Amino acid sequence: MISYSDFLRELVELQTKGELDTDVLIVGGGLTGLMAGYRLALRDVDVLIVDRNVYLGGDAWVSGYLNMVMSSEKSIKRVFDELGIQYQEDEQGYVVTYTPLVIARLIERAIVSGARVINASSIEDVIVSDNVVRGAVIRWSVPKSSNMVSGESLDEKIIRINSRYIIDASGFEGRLARIVMSRGLHRLRSIDKSLSGIESLVEYTREVVPGLIVAGTAILQYYRVPSSVSIDHGLSILSGEKAADLVIRKILGRMKNSSSGTRGGG
Repeated sequence: MISYSDFLRELVELQTKGELDTDVLIVGGGLTGLMAGYRLALRDVDVLIVDRNVYLGGDAWVSGYLNMVMSSEKSIKRVFDELGIQYQEDEQGYVVTYTPLVIARLIERAIVSGARVINASSIEDVIVSDNVVRGAVIRWSVPKSSNMVSGESLDEKIIRINSRYIIDASGFEGRLARIVMSRGLHRLRSIDKSLSGIESLVEYTREVVPGLIVAGTAILQYYRVPSSVSIDHGLSILSGEKAADLVIRKILGRMKNSSSGTRGGG
């Protein structure tokens, strides 16, 4: 876990430099983004989670008409067991637990594992080089009433985030998808009609643009998904896990190729 002193140092650097480097930038601190951050941080990948809200957990706090009970397919049991989240199984075989327990545990695991978090920040643009997404530009909005570092009250600051990969876990908002499409990097595509919208959350967790992986309900912004789709939070979590695994394989693959090249050149 990042120390408090390191955290303050980073805040000062953000104020002065306006730039930050990370291996993976995760856009969205909901269940999908938190799960991806936790998995990546466990593998010692430098990960930064950016969320537009001042709190983490995303739409899970208010979904289901403010119903604080989460019902998911049984495939989520493996993750809940790993995280130590208590649950019950109903007569239909669905896994049922309290949503705040899931949110709190994912926040704890992501941060303790080493993921960094910047809240109250919105995506302004993506950084592209040779048709590969290399990071993003964010607008960090700090409440004027909070004297965070040097006693000065900040309003807004534009920050450049340089990254090797971005995971779009921004949910229904679709801000990052609109930016990517407006720049001609991706076109709206149709999903396999044999899949339901729910199944698509995991199946279509993939790299849509070199350097950009989409996960969770953000997938709805990149693909034509049936409008009647109902969201299973458990599958949103599994989508975040898959996104992290995709990045880990790509990073390890690049490291192996780099090492092979070095040995061959010697």
